[in-house]
Amino acid sequence: MSLQLVRENLNMLDDTIKKLIVLRMSIIPIVAEIKLRDNLPIFQPEREEQMFDEMEKFCEDNGIDREVVRKVYEAIIENARKIQYDMEKDIPPYNLKIEISENKEQELDNAFKTLEEIIKNDIANVFKKFNNIVEDDETNAKNIVELATYYYKNKILK
Repeated sequence: MSLQLVRENLNMLDDTIKKLIVLRMSIIPIVAEIKLRDNLPIFQPEREEQMFDEMEKFCEDNGIDREVVRKVYEAIIENARKIQYDMEKDIPPYNLKIEISENKEQELDNAFKTLEEIIKNDIANVFKKFNNIVEDDETNAKNIVELATYYYKNKILK
């Protein structure tokens, strides 16, 4: 397998990661609006701690460097918190008031389903190509996480 082909696979995964980040960040104004409406604090340390605990367990279970993943999550959470604080202070561009009507809720649900399909297709393409990397090992990985974990543990860590 050539370096170029491996990089193409990485590029496809990077595109999927970017789409997931956009999806995650698109939900933040809704979270902020609900918190503001219900007089909840923007910063909720117990929620963040729960997220980091789950992330660390995932990393431990899959042999991934938790500090690297933690730094990524810290940046995402810091940005999400900034968006929420800007909304709270009515600072543009986050000074929108989001009304979640049934129609809007359906539109949001449809948008998630569309993005989910795009991401599933991206992951399926990556999975097909990535599988070629370890096909000689006859791994019985059932999904991209299992395959990536297998590859990481058996090819990278050894």
